[in-house]
Amino acid sequence: MDSSTTKQEWELKKSEHDMIVENAEVSCYLALIMKAQMAGGVFMNSIEPLSLNLKDEQAMVDWIKTNSPGMLAQLWPQIQSAIATSSST
Repeated sequence: MDSSTTKQEWELKKSEHDMIVENAEVSCYLALIMKAQMAGGVFMNSIEPLSLNLKDEQAMVDWIKTNSPGMLAQLWPQIQSAIATSSST
């Protein structure tokens, strides 16, 4: 966080970063499951644990999507206030 970024802006940026990372993890688990299915054999043993991890990651994506609007609604007025305060000084 640089000196021109408010704590609230940093929190929103972190939330955006978390959403990107969680979606990337979902994509990776989906790709790993498809590869295990294509490879077959012993790799089929990895599908169940990968699917469980995928489920956990998808739950996190869903949580972030559900809670992001509330976070934005809570932080946005504080960001506007901080910007107004800094521009008046």
